[in-house]
Amino acid sequence: MATATKATAPMSVEEVTERTRDAVERVQEVSKKATLSYLETYEKAVDSFADLQLKLANATKAPLVIGIAAAQVELSRELAAAGAGAARALLAD
Repeated sequence: MATATKATAPMSVEEVTERTRDAVERVQEVSKKATLSYLETYEKAVDSFADLQLKLANATKAPLVIGIAAAQVELSRELAAAGAGAARALLAD
């Protein structure tokens, strides 16, 4: 039994270019969303770790340990926020 094949006209260069452009734009959008999600998760992880670090330091009841931990936690949070902010700024362009 023979099957009929449907002949399709070849696409023009403009059509191929437009389809490629659309596909690239979709990939860029998905990549941007994934990166923003990663940045948010990263910031939450740094914040959770910092909270744990402070709890452990407070459990020692040693002012010196608490002070050092608080300073280190503040630095960690600031660095994470700065890095994530810079990445978001690059994505905004």
